[in-house]
Amino acid sequence: MAAILGKLFRRKRVDVIIAEGETLGYRKSLTWIDLTMLGLGGIIGAGIFALTGSAARNYAGPGIIISFVIAGIVSAFAAFTYSELSALIPISGSAYTFTYATLGELLAWIIGWDLILEYLVSAAAVAVAWSTYFEAFFVDTFGIGFNVGPTTVCGGNDITDGTTNCFYKGFRFEVSQPPIVWDEPSGSIIRNCKCLDGSDPCLDSNPTRACGVLCLPGMALCIALTVLLVVGMKESARFNNFIVCLKIVVILMFIFAGIKWINPDNYKPFIPDPIGQQYGSQGIFRGAQVVFFAYIGFDAVSTVAQEASNPQRDMPIGICLSLLISTGLYICVCAVMVGLMKYTEIPSNAPISAVIGVTGLKWMQSIVDIGAICGLGSVTLVSLMGQPRIFNAMARDGLLPAFFAKMHPKFHTPIVTTIITGVLATIAAGLLPVDILANLTSIGTLLAFFLVSGGVLILRYTDHNRYRPFRVGGQGMAGTIIGPIVALLGCVTSMGLIVLSGNRETAIRVGVWLAIGFVVYFGYAFWHSNLAKHPDWYLDNSKHPELQLAAHTATSVVRGENKEMGGADQMPPMVGH
Repeated sequence: MAAILGKLFRRKRVDVIIAEGETLGYRKSLTWIDLTMLGLGGIIGAGIFALTGSAARNYAGPGIIISFVIAGIVSAFAAFTYSELSALIPISGSAYTFTYATLGELLAWIIGWDLILEYLVSAAAVAVAWSTYFEAFFVDTFGIGFNVGPTTVCGGNDITDGTTNCFYKGFRFEVSQPPIVWDEPSGSIIRNCKCLDGSDPCLDSNPTRACGVLCLPGMALCIALTVLLVVGMKESARFNNFIVCLKIVVILMFIFAGIKWINPDNYKPFIPDPIGQQYGSQGIFRGAQVVFFAYIGFDAVSTVAQEASNPQRDMPIGICLSLLISTGLYICVCAVMVGLMKYTEIPSNAPISAVIGVTGLKWMQSIVDIGAICGLGSVTLVSLMGQPRIFNAMARDGLLPAFFAKMHPKFHTPIVTTIITGVLATIAAGLLPVDILANLTSIGTLLAFFLVSGGVLILRYTDHNRYRPFRVGGQGMAGTIIGPIVALLGCVTSMGLIVLSGNRETAIRVGVWLAIGFVVYFGYAFWHSNLAKHPDWYLDNSKHPELQLAAHTATSVVRGENKEMGGADQMPPMVGH
């Protein structure tokens, strides 16, 4: 039993992880500004433009402001621990790599498998939300919707869908919406239909319905961004920087334009009386768990550590600064949103666009739609960027077939995993609703934060002499005391938010995914792991090929430098290197 447990919790030394990572050929081109923008690109998007509406309406009411404060506090603990580990182990792989170095292979597999789901469904969820705003822009600006059907009568007076001057008879197809949605009151999946005559509930027998069939705009977005990510990281970062600047400007315009229209009565009651799992204190925690979906952004920053020019300095700056800016914007947007419209009336689809509509500023609606299109597009980009690098790191360690570790010879990007991620995200975006996808991502993000915080706590004691470029609490005695406290608080708050939210259905779905992961691990990964196949590599540095190569290269560089400087210790070049 001891031998089996030893194999399940075998760890990779930090030196080995870094040495292996340096052989991958990633281009180090990202500055702290790029990393901050990537964090903002991943955090500011669906949380503001999509989930704020459903979280306020279904769970927290005006208390959604408190939900974001709670989510921000939990994220702050995690941000500090991520910063310490990403500066200490600046290798792609994020929480997976950190966990492998601290908690062992089994837990690293669990979090890696969890992150695969997390990033995949995050990209799909945001693509669905992006599709909603994409349609809203055409409706608000040109009066053109994306529903099609066999019978159209213009100038009649029978039934209208409220989007054009034409009236429709018969069944309509929504080509910008998935075919199913999550129904919160019944806790089940239902057909995504709405009645064009405003009937509620919309019965299946109603002949004038518009039903989602496929989210085509969201699918097109996933395909386009996958191509961009294959081409190169720096190109993707430049695109993201432009988009982030644009959406921040739009968010600030929404905040300052909406303040004068706030109705204080809309804040009453600030915490609605509980109805089942809705509202009350549990509703606030449920809202915090739902909007936590947004904070996957700074986890994504850690997945590009190997592409940072100076990761020891720039990674902590990018992670902490992006969290601080985004949390402040989230709280301000929520305060304005629930002040402009009663929380029970805020729609789940395109809530910010609908809310600004009460001001009568038609031009502002179009601007918000443009900001949301850009903002949600950048979130999808960041999610599609992070997942392939997790996939790639697991394949390098032998936990997945080596085929997944293939890099593009020209663009130096993980081409195989990028394409696979793009294809799966495209399918999910076309078929699944944003609510289910977002809830899955939120649980996964919290689980990752829990394990990373635990990793910092363990590594502080198992490898306490190692120098940490960024150390929570500082390099002195204060850091020795404060660091473990912050890490412990990160563990407690992350797991506490999962438990207090009471989101049983999502926990079951994540449990099923993890059960599949256990089958894959014990059926393949456990036996093909590099640690299992080559245990001598990790016991003796001289037997590890990457460490040998690193030492060989370092020696060659030193000899070359001495020769150029005209030093006495001039040795012949190493043949074949």
